[in-house]
Amino acid sequence: MTDENKNKKPEIEMLDLASLDTIAASDAGARIEILHPVNKEPIGIFITLLGKHSTTFRELVREKINKRVKAESMASKRGKTLDPRTAEEVEAEALEMLVACTLSWETEIYEGEGKDKKVKEVKPTIFFDGQHLLFNHANGITVYSRMLWLREQIDDAIGDLENFIQA
Repeated sequence: MTDENKNKKPEIEMLDLASLDTIAASDAGARIEILHPVNKEPIGIFITLLGKHSTTFRELVREKINKRVKAESMASKRGKTLDPRTAEEVEAEALEMLVACTLSWETEIYEGEGKDKKVKEVKPTIFFDGQHLLFNHANGITVYSRMLWLREQIDDAIGDLENFIQA
């Protein structure tokens, strides 16, 4: 071994921060498996979501903040104060955010059981209240309004960066 090689330190591989681009990852979306609200078992429904760092999410937040700031400014110019938002208004905004961050939903139909269980078919719908529903804004509002447990899972998934960036 030469003196030159003895003094040479091994190169340390550095993390490229660009590999942790949470905006790009959140914009790409993640397919989330929905779990039963009580037993936490998978129920065969998957929802593809944008993350909290997505362009869509951040633009909606900015839009809502800007709207509120403008309303407060207009009220102030008139010598008034803006009424506080109601619980219903806050809930409606949160619901709109969840629907805006939902790209699609689907149901896996299985055949077999246990280890032999395999996906037979994937339908771009969910079965809700006796109907097969494709994802769209109106159906998203309907389902998320009534299924609070599902809304909680969606909200948690949107906020969990682990769904979008792998460690």
